[in-house]
Amino acid sequence: MISFIIPVYNAENTIGRCIDSIINQTTDEKYEIIIVDDGSVDGTVARVEKYAKEHPQIHLVEKNNGGVSSARNVGIQNAKGEYLIFCDADDSLSDGFFENIKGYLLYDLTVFGYSYVIESKTIPVVGKQVETFDKEKVFLSLYESKLFNPVWNKIYKKTLIRDMFENYFTVGEDLVFNIEYLRNISSINIISLPLYNYTVTLGSITRSYKENYAENFSKCFNRLKSFKRELGNIACTLIEKNYLDNIVGTIELLVNFSQYDYKNKIKEMRKIAKEVEQNKINYCGSSKYNKFIILLLYQHNFWGIFVLVKIKSIIKAIVK
Repeated sequence: MISFIIPVYNAENTIGRCIDSIINQTTDEKYEIIIVDDGSVDGTVARVEKYAKEHPQIHLVEKNNGGVSSARNVGIQNAKGEYLIFCDADDSLSDGFFENIKGYLLYDLTVFGYSYVIESKTIPVVGKQVETFDKEKVFLSLYESKLFNPVWNKIYKKTLIRDMFENYFTVGEDLVFNIEYLRNISSINIISLPLYNYTVTLGSITRSYKENYAENFSKCFNRLKSFKRELGNIACTLIEKNYLDNIVGTIELLVNFSQYDYKNKIKEMRKIAKEVEQNKINYCGSSKYNKFIILLLYQHNFWGIFVLVKIKSIIKAIVK
């Protein structure tokens, strides 16, 4: 049986679409849907309770607010299925999901592609099947095709989950969980179809700034670097590039979306600069824009970064 685990927090406007995308599928597959409410203060619980009354495979678990990691951990603890699939409340499964995952019982990990949906644009993200199981090749294949980090594009075997989600992380908790899980597997299936719709909404965590983002990214970077070395390869060019991309993205969130005044934005940039400097990263593989941002960060030219980011956002708005 498959257990779908869906953490929810103030998701009354989106949880219905997510649930419908599962229960409206045509399948003989046995499954349950565990919805973990993380202390919602809107009508989420009432909405889920209505679904649960009509569909016995839906189970609601309520807890005090503690974040997505703690909610997923509660979901794992309550799951009766031998296999787990994580979903986010504002996302959905693609049509024909169950038909396309057939054979998942033969593998320790099944990975499928997804559609990245943002502001009416849909971008498919898919990978290729690996011919032989080699952890380094598997990791590189997934990481390069942007399939490694998330948990919502995978089917996990519950007995192989030895490490739960770490509550410390605001971002990157999926990646850390996947690193630990990959250590325990000996078989994988990569389905080259977008079977999940990942929806980015304005105001979501991916479009906001929190002060520990840079620290989170640094910890994720070092976990990835250690894991890659553990696999026998110390080359981390792509990992370094992605880390710096995330740092630049964090700076853009700080400048464009945070509620800080100018003085406190500069203060936050100093913290970010300290994080980056400690990691001593070669930024030659980054884009020209990112290189310039990182160079200014190393020089502590925070005013220059502020101006450059603002100019980019203005140009982007004009082009759009």
